[in-house]
Amino acid sequence: MTIAENLAAVESRISAACARAGRKRSDVTLVAVSKTFGADRVDEAIAAGVTHIGENRVQEARDKKPQVRRNARWHLIGHLQSNKAKDAVRIFDVIETVDSVELAQKIARASDPAASRAPRSGRTPAFVDGDERGFRDRDRGRLDDGAHRAGDFRRPRLRWGFCRYFSTLF
Repeated sequence: MTIAENLAAVESRISAACARAGRKRSDVTLVAVSKTFGADRVDEAIAAGVTHIGENRVQEARDKKPQVRRNARWHLIGHLQSNKAKDAVRIFDVIETVDSVELAQKIARASDPAASRAPRSGRTPAFVDGDERGFRDRDRGRLDDGAHRAGDFRRPRLRWGFCRYFSTLF
């Protein structure tokens, strides 16, 4: 199957799931994961109608994104090491894997247009990995008690939630 055919099948499944759940299709964002695929395949997916691209590594997106000729919103979907927060803010439109208050604060500082060396100005939307009780600790399977501190910073905009990927497009 081509990427366009896979996309049509995935869109059909998403629409059916939305109908069953009583949700609007526009409430759901499909993020096509480009992991290990080259820029030419990403361009093909965008040409087929994909508007959001997910990458799980900062380094891979750093190398791939400049080679992609078409426009899309780029999501970081993999674990973000705190020493790569500045690069992530510069490269990605959305960071979906914030798993600690400290990481969120580093992203906030890197996103701050008032900071003299901010790689880009404005807000970087970030999704917190956890729930209303706190951040999920990937290594120990527990939640950090830092959720109550989430309001301590203004950037990035934090959104509690999770993402679900339905199928492979590539």
